[in-house]
Amino acid sequence: EIRSVVFAIFQICSFIVVILNFEVDDLKREYERITSLKIGKVSEIMYVNVYMPYYYFNVLDPDGNVLEITGNY
Repeated sequence: EIRSVVFAIFQICSFIVVILNFEVDDLKREYERITSLKIGKVSEIMYVNVYMPYYYFNVLDPDGNVLEITGNY
């Protein structure tokens, strides 16, 4: 179950990168589910602690979109 979606746009060099952020209740379970679908490249679960610490992983979908999945770990 997706709890929230955040749409972020970044300009890197001369092109724009769009990252869609989805928040889920169980990050490990969602990681296993997404990995089993084989819809694109999936990163490892990572930890970031810049503003607010959280765990996440990225999915690169077949259209080249970056999806960031976050949630309880």
